[in-house]
Amino acid sequence: MIYGDRIVYRFEEEVPKTNEKGETLISDSGEILTDKKQKTLNLGFTALTPIYYKNATGKELLVDFSLVAAEGKKLEENDKKLKAIDLQTNIDELSKENIEKIAENTSLSSLEFFINVAAAMIKTAENGRRSYEQIIAEDLSSGVILDGTFIQEITQLLCFGVKKNYRL
Repeated sequence: MIYGDRIVYRFEEEVPKTNEKGETLISDSGEILTDKKQKTLNLGFTALTPIYYKNATGKELLVDFSLVAAEGKKLEENDKKLKAIDLQTNIDELSKENIEKIAENTSLSSLEFFINVAAAMIKTAENGRRSYEQIIAEDLSSGVILDGTFIQEITQLLCFGVKKNYRL
């Protein structure tokens, strides 16, 4: 949910169950046992966000954002193809054709952009307490970074922040 220049994003994440020693628990059939864990991410956009982004990536946030926006139209068209694939299916059961569709329709540069901008926004909300790498490792699981709602909210906050801070 967006609050001005902030987002509070709540989601569930599956994490492996562990015992007291920190060892991962495995079922009798050899599968890793998991629990659902509620997580909350706090993201912000201020004039510091592009600075955090540039310090971490060496690139300009607004330039990368414009490149991703230009790619957006192509990704929208290809999104229809992806919706036909049941991503909840076990990866071993996905056909070669479906794996190729996922690969061809997922822009690596867009994914990298959203990981980096999310990390910069989290760093902004935390006033720079943690390192960029630590934020990515601890907070940005593949489940959340591939979540369309999360990407949509980041984009809305980014658009709002750019308009607010750069008077576009």
